[in-house]
Amino acid sequence: MDPVRRRVLGAAASLPEGPLVVALSGGADSAVAAWAACQRRSDVVAAHVHHGLLTSDHMQTAAGAVAGQLGIDLMTRSVTVDHVGSWEHAARRARYQALLEMAGSSWLVTGHTSDDQAETVLMAVLRGTGMRGLAGVPARRGRIIRPLLGISRSETRRLATALGLPWQDDPAEIGSMGRRTNIRRYLIPELESRYNRALRPALNRMAESVGHAADVIEDLAERVHIHRGHGLVAIAGAEITTRPEAVGREVVRRALRLVRGPHAGSHDEVIAVMEVANGSRKGVALTGGLEVRRRGALVVIESSEVFEPPSPVDWAVPGPIRFGSWELDSWVETAPPVAFPLGAWWAVLDGDRFDDAFVVRPPRDEDRVEVPGGHAPLGEVMASAGVDLADRTAWPVVASGSDLVWVPWVRVIGPAVGHTTTRYLWLAAQRGEPWR
Repeated sequence: MDPVRRRVLGAAASLPEGPLVVALSGGADSAVAAWAACQRRSDVVAAHVHHGLLTSDHMQTAAGAVAGQLGIDLMTRSVTVDHVGSWEHAARRARYQALLEMAGSSWLVTGHTSDDQAETVLMAVLRGTGMRGLAGVPARRGRIIRPLLGISRSETRRLATALGLPWQDDPAEIGSMGRRTNIRRYLIPELESRYNRALRPALNRMAESVGHAADVIEDLAERVHIHRGHGLVAIAGAEITTRPEAVGREVVRRALRLVRGPHAGSHDEVIAVMEVANGSRKGVALTGGLEVRRRGALVVIESSEVFEPPSPVDWAVPGPIRFGSWELDSWVETAPPVAFPLGAWWAVLDGDRFDDAFVVRPPRDEDRVEVPGGHAPLGEVMASAGVDLADRTAWPVVASGSDLVWVPWVRVIGPAVGHTTTRYLWLAAQRGEPWR
């Protein structure tokens, strides 16, 4: 077992700095992952999820025994698996949610092996997936680390046994008839016996190669600017149609994730958005109440739910206030600033000119501001300042009566400080994520 031990420890050497939480099911894979983490680090904690099955107590006991032998603490969480369709999928979603909550800001280490990778890729092939699906599970995604993807399941079982770790097989998996279990138990052995004895390593190599290509495509897609607003996203149509097809599709998937969540939509939905971008369709309705249409040069993906901009809010200065997802604050200084603030989220005004009563409201069509040579609509000035079209309906405008005072990032309109100023009014704004 020395070669396997060395490979496992070598894989664990790449674990990132910071506290580690190991997802410990009680099986051999996670037991080896926990052992390897403990060999490299001292700040290791284990986490176990109880799925509420008849066999779950058995696996929680096994996880506790492994953690006890390794001398690490074990956190446990019980979940209720509510599902329509695949129980496996719903249980996985509930398990990861619980594990990430227990991990908090720590890294979450799982015991996924090369066999898990091969099964995931084959499931993706049967489902009919894109490049990212063929890439399988990544070695690192967000706070989740999978150091054992280069180790087989048979190797983790032999190593766990040699180490004397009290791991147990999950009786629920032994009796399961789920899709992954059937692929593991029947389909892969059949394909190996008939077509390729090295099928699992081949699937792993394919996943690695496709993953590298997918990374390049995603990097190119991330360079495309996506305008984001309340319940909608917008992309310049040319940014989709003038790029390689694979990059254009990835841009569409990114846009759909921003407005819909983690699910980028089906193949047919991505193609439908592409057709709106190239002009072969005027618009299309997607599942979940999304509508896609052209708005000038932009392709807009928008929720059919009507968005109401924040209502005007009275602002008594000095003091803080909230406007939609924005936070604004104000205070008064009697001494002039040593240096005026750098950045468009700050303003210093002549406080002698105000009665300490402002209103913060959304922009209005009739709002105009002074520009060289005359006046211009506020919307045009906001566009020149780089405020996305999708964001303007909920952008804060600070007004005193009918006079505009300040539009964060865009323009300080109110009276500036002068030689006779005795009261310096500081304003600050911090923006949240209004499209979420």
